[in-house]
Amino acid sequence: MPATNEILSIDNLLSPSSFWFPEALIESAWHQHAPFAFWLMEALKPRQFVELGTHHGFSYLTFCQAAERSGIATRGYAVDTWHGDEHAGFYDDAVYTRLRELHDARYGGFSRLVRSTFDEALSHFADGSIDLLHIDGRHFYDDVKHDFESWKNKLSNRAIVLFHDTNVRERGFGVFKFWQEVRSQYSSFEFLHGHGLGVLGVGAELASPVTTLFEVDAVPAHCANVRNTYSRLGSSIEDQYTLSRLTEKLHQSDVELAQFRQTVITTENHLAQQITRINDLERLAKRRLGKTTALRIKLAINNSRLRRVKRDLAEQQVRTAEQAMRMSLIESEFNEQRHQRDLVELRLGERLRQSTSSRWLLKSLGRKIVHMPRDVSRRARRSLAKRWNKPTAIPSIEDRGPHTVHRVMSDPRFRKYISSRLVLKMRPILPRRIAERMHNRMAKNAVLGAFIDQDKQEILLGINKKIPANLKIAVGIVTYNNTETELNRVIVSALDALARVGNIQKHSVLIIDNGCESKFSANEQITRVPSKGNIGFGAAHNVLMAQAFQTGAEAYICANPDGAFHPDSIKNLVQMALAHDFNALLEALQFPEEHAKVYDHQTFETPWVSGACLMIPKKIYRSIGGFDEDFFMYCEDVDISWRARAENFSVKTCPSAFFFHDYFERDGGDVKRFMLRSGYILARKWGDKSFECHMCTALAEIDDVSSLPAITPRQRRDSFRPDFSKQFHFATVRW
Repeated sequence: MPATNEILSIDNLLSPSSFWFPEALIESAWHQHAPFAFWLMEALKPRQFVELGTHHGFSYLTFCQAAERSGIATRGYAVDTWHGDEHAGFYDDAVYTRLRELHDARYGGFSRLVRSTFDEALSHFADGSIDLLHIDGRHFYDDVKHDFESWKNKLSNRAIVLFHDTNVRERGFGVFKFWQEVRSQYSSFEFLHGHGLGVLGVGAELASPVTTLFEVDAVPAHCANVRNTYSRLGSSIEDQYTLSRLTEKLHQSDVELAQFRQTVITTENHLAQQITRINDLERLAKRRLGKTTALRIKLAINNSRLRRVKRDLAEQQVRTAEQAMRMSLIESEFNEQRHQRDLVELRLGERLRQSTSSRWLLKSLGRKIVHMPRDVSRRARRSLAKRWNKPTAIPSIEDRGPHTVHRVMSDPRFRKYISSRLVLKMRPILPRRIAERMHNRMAKNAVLGAFIDQDKQEILLGINKKIPANLKIAVGIVTYNNTETELNRVIVSALDALARVGNIQKHSVLIIDNGCESKFSANEQITRVPSKGNIGFGAAHNVLMAQAFQTGAEAYICANPDGAFHPDSIKNLVQMALAHDFNALLEALQFPEEHAKVYDHQTFETPWVSGACLMIPKKIYRSIGGFDEDFFMYCEDVDISWRARAENFSVKTCPSAFFFHDYFERDGGDVKRFMLRSGYILARKWGDKSFECHMCTALAEIDDVSSLPAITPRQRRDSFRPDFSKQFHFATVRW
């Protein structure tokens, strides 16, 4: 045991070289390991040593200094790109230039700086040729492991590998982790000071002093003694570097202080000169003060007079400008009236030249339009439905015209829609009294009032809005035992209307069956969604809506299967939606008879929108969801409208979009029962006790009220209040 202690003594791991001082004391995190580097080079006497990652070069210059001073016949190579990395920081070529100035003149005889990546330099070294390898590149775990494994074959049978920063665990350093793995495979020793330095004995024929170092690692007392000794030696070098830096800063501060003192002296001299000049100027000013006082008084009087003159002049200019503005407005109004008169005379003259009896024709046309009946009779509507549903061959996409399905739009029974537009178009060429009479009757009866204030309404309707080419629209249809003729009619009309939006290949028609499997003519734009049974109107549309928005649709249009689209209806709905930035629920006008509920003919706001033909933008769907599936049928459109209004979205009618739907054909006990149950759910949800009791009483006469679902009243967090005072209209009606 005494012999062993003597062998492992610190005296055997120290030599005079351990006390050498680095000649190039430059910036580095390696200062504290210089004494050990001196001892290791003397003890190992490497035939060839390589450093991977050199930066400023302190560690490599230390190895070179030890080799030269010990007289070792060796060759050294420092491999680096000298661009920096995430841990050392990135830098320019100045670092490489300074290192070459220090290195080449002193150690260029046996050492060389290799500017390349580590992997590129591998091919320049023979296997088994390196006795000392210092790995100090990127410090991530994968990088350190890769460097060791890729250079392992280049190590000799007496090789030592050094790993720096084995005692650093922050900033993503992974050297410590790889060191814990590799030290169990080879002889090793680790210094903990100076960020940690791992010494790994890879070769099988290690030098005797190095073997002693590895044996010390197994004896804690000797291990601590070695670490403390080299830590103290390294600290002295670190202290000397710090002292030199402080000395440089002190010298720089002395230089700056001397410059500052010189600046102060110069400033003081200049200040003295300025004070002398100021005194001279003050004496001169006092002499001239007496002469200028009288002039100042006179100038003040003149300035006062000038301000009064300027004020009077400004007031006169204002009065003149006001008079000029009034004259300009009068002249502009006069020119406008004269222009309108000339335009009317010109158009009337053209009409009179075209027909000798045009005046009688214009009066007759005005009389017919003014006295047009408010609505089409039930007989007319039924006649239209029979005509619309007349079985015809459904033409293909290639050979059907734009009005194949929509020929009814030219039927004279819809004069009230056509006549309203005609009045506005022909008003400038009609006699004044007839034109005013027709205009007043339209305004009084609210016949397409949206066309009265054209400038404002064209903006709200988005008439001039350009539809983006990448906009995708989906039409959803929920069937319930509908005939093939009905479905072909609504599908073909939807495809025609989507084609007018543009880029028909982007749009789609989605169909789901709530009843038996429906039959219709196939088309690549039509997608049949698997049926989930008779889950109700709103729930089925929610299935289609979710699929539409998942596939990129910007808006979803739910349409009744027993209706049909006007060719321009979807395009007009999309333009109005663009005008409102897709922040509004939009419904199309139904014909042959409009819905009786009121809508504002200037803003197109309406209390609620009908689900017969309803556009729901994706933006609103993401905010409030789809239809409430507690409603099996009826009132789900009222509920979604109220929820949208409660979230500050708009609810509007699009008067330029038409959808054929004879919505008054509702009869039978099931219809009444569904309506009463939906009315109860709506009242319960929105907290109207009176309407809820009314629904229960009416429903008790035809159905068992005990089967009514348990509905939790909606928690109100907004100022919106629904209107139950109009019963099932839920809005003021126009007739």
